[in-house]
Amino acid sequence: MKVKEQRKPSRAWSIIYLAIVCLNLLLFFLVAISWFFRFKYPYIHLQDWNGFLLLSLFCVLPAILSALCFVLRKFIRLWLRIVTIVLIGLVSLFSGFCLWLSTGASPFGSQTSNLDHYLKVDSFVEGFTYDYFPESIPASAENTQYYYRFRYYFGKDFDIYLQLILPQSEFDGEKARIIALYPDVSVSEYKGGITKYEIRAVSENDWTYGYHYEFVTFSETSLTVTYVIAYCSDSADGSIIPYCCEIENHG
Repeated sequence: MKVKEQRKPSRAWSIIYLAIVCLNLLLFFLVAISWFFRFKYPYIHLQDWNGFLLLSLFCVLPAILSALCFVLRKFIRLWLRIVTIVLIGLVSLFSGFCLWLSTGASPFGSQTSNLDHYLKVDSFVEGFTYDYFPESIPASAENTQYYYRFRYYFGKDFDIYLQLILPQSEFDGEKARIIALYPDVSVSEYKGGITKYEIRAVSENDWTYGYHYEFVTFSETSLTVTYVIAYCSDSADGSIIPYCCEIENHG
């Protein structure tokens, strides 16, 4: 009977520790999965993994401490077990804050280059105006390139990029449409017969704190039209740049 009486507390504490481990991990994975699938075209941006992994470690601290207590339960006195539960409770509050913070520093986002997804964007992006983009991709367009990305890494950022080649008549018609939409648009001429219609250009300290660009370029020599909108509320000290600039840097 004495042996059984000594084992009962140990078994009960084992269940408590294992329950904390399971609940903590389950909550963390449920939050991570729900955050991943809240995006329209889910993907993982590997460059943002470092901060997320560090926060994730803090999020599962209760599970780590409980697992350690489970392994060492036979060597921990009753009063110390009670202290560990209180400690785990306090750590859980901190982990809850980290769990909330990790949703804003996750490497998850939306990304697609599928033409069937053209202008089908996440709810946050729908709040912006980009009526200078064509409503649909013209059937006569050639060499069409489309790219859409939306991330939420402490600050929100997104890119919509469309480049295509049009027949001469449609090329001229598209240029006239842009001028009609924005009569006072800023126009710049570049070498190679390229004209840039700059609808919006806002940059905080050379991309350090954020940016918002909207423009269309027309190439008279190749009849290529490029539409761009790039927005970032916090560019993390310039580490996030518009997609159109990424293409130029890798081009």
